Amino acid sequence: MVDSISGQVPLIRSNSPSAFRATVIPLHLFERIAAERESGILGESIEEIQDGVDSYTKALRALESSRRQSAEVAG
Repeated sequence: MVDSISGQVPLIRSNSPSAFRATVIPLHLFERIAAERESGILGESIEEIQDGVDSYTKALRALESSRRQSAEVAG
């Protein structure tokens, strides 16, 4: 519990440098946002992240293969 102007309201504070601690968000706001969110919205974000990871992995494999081929030609 953090003493605040609104009394003993539970608050979440970030583990960040003191210059960024001016923003404090009451837990009830997070609860309301969570209750109003659309189902599946996080799944879409995760799909985008997974697509990025897959693309990056594919690019790394192509780069590694290209380096191997260059080494074989040079060696």
